[in-house]
Formats: sequence, C-alpha cells, structure tokens
Amino acid sequence: MSRNTSMPQDDRPAADWGQLRPGERVEVHRDAVVHHLGIVDEAAPHLGAVWIRDAGTGIRRMLSRDEVVLRHCRTERPEHR
Repeated sequence: MSRNTSMPQDDRPAADWGQLRPGERVEVHRDAVVHHLGIVDEAAPHLGAVWIRDAGTGIRRMLSRDEVVLRHCRTERPEHR
C-alpha cells in the first residue's frame, strides 16, 4: 500500500485517552487518514477503549487504542447529516 506523500502531516498531538471525557469532539485516524468524526460517548482508558457517536451516521462505535489515533476535532462541531 503506497502512502500519499503530498498530504501534509497532521502535527496536532494525539488525544490522551486517559483524559477523554463524554461530549468531546474527536477525529478518528487510522493509517494517517480520518475515518470518522464524532463525539465521545463513553471512555474506558483502563480497557484501552472509547465509544463515540459518529457525527455522520449517529451510530455508536467502539474504538480500540491499538487500532486508531484520536485527535481533538478541527471543526467547531460535527453535525449529524
């Protein structure tokens, strides 16, 4: 799999999973690509998991710290479509 090197690196720090709180807006990154925007619904840092409500679909998603990187959202507020 080739990476698109023309895209700028995201220099924002990854969110600290131990500090995530319900209501925080986050971007879900996998392989340096944003896969979801959402709002933290529940955080379980001791399990390495967080649940978000996807801004596009409203679906609740469980995410694993081993599989994704979370960053605080760039946009003011993700909206449901």
